[in-house]
Amino acid sequence: MSLKITTLVAIHNQSQLLTQRLLPSIFSQTLLPDHLIVIDDSSNNHPFEVANVTSVIPRHMAFTYLKNTRTKGVSGAWNTGLTYVADNCCHNPKNMYVSILSEHYKWADNHIRSCIKYASEKDMIISGIVQHDKNGIHHRLIPDKLDSNASFIGKSVIHPTNIFLRLSSLSEAGLFDENLNTLIVDDLCIRLAEINISTISTNCHTVHHYVEKEMADIVEKKISVQTFLQKYHCRMTFSQKQTFQKYKRKEFGCSFTSENKPFVPIKTVKAYKSDPFHIVVGVISANATQLAYLLEDLCL
Repeated sequence: MSLKITTLVAIHNQSQLLTQRLLPSIFSQTLLPDHLIVIDDSSNNHPFEVANVTSVIPRHMAFTYLKNTRTKGVSGAWNTGLTYVADNCCHNPKNMYVSILSEHYKWADNHIRSCIKYASEKDMIISGIVQHDKNGIHHRLIPDKLDSNASFIGKSVIHPTNIFLRLSSLSEAGLFDENLNTLIVDDLCIRLAEINISTISTNCHTVHHYVEKEMADIVEKKISVQTFLQKYHCRMTFSQKQTFQKYKRKEFGCSFTSENKPFVPIKTVKAYKSDPFHIVVGVISANATQLAYLLEDLCL
């Protein structure tokens, strides 16, 4: 099985970080990705110079520059890149692994190589994060599996930059939720756990996070917190909801006016047999190859 690696980089009004930190981090890998995709989410007041990237791309690495054509923000930008890969670069999404590098992160030189050695047997490989902040350097815990409880309370230690994920699993989970600009990975991990993907830890801290000045609008983050809570509150236990609200009050100054109601488990309903019925499936696709795979999955 020939595995392919695509690296996504979404950039927003900070092109200097791309050339000074992100690209050097990618190009210094002992195992380079097959394809680098830069998705430009910058405003019109901050034009991005593509020539600054194309002039330094290794000759054997494919490079694609895209403008974010979906919702503004990293989720829309990443989904723009993922959709492009699925439609144009991937005949078998099970053989394609996606890595993401964000603006305030960089990889150790052996990051991709330490991930790819587990790729043939696992859907998601998780690396450790080294956090650099005003208080020093901290090696964060490396989980070896998805923890829905940590995701429900908004305290997952998983980030897009420290996961190496099979494209087919990411597609099955529904990509990134573009209504969120925080708790993005907590949301994704909940959905990945639901489809029971296989995971493993590299046991290596190969991702560095530089805690710098927060550029995102705090108001937007508060809205995103409320959106996440609205999406999952019916599935949270009373304790999970209280813990989530406590953390987000401290982190963003969020206020929660809705009453905290105890979690009520959903009753199990016995399935019943019905008469045979017909179902009509409608498909819109601009890619005949991908459509063929879909029809094959539907046994048509």
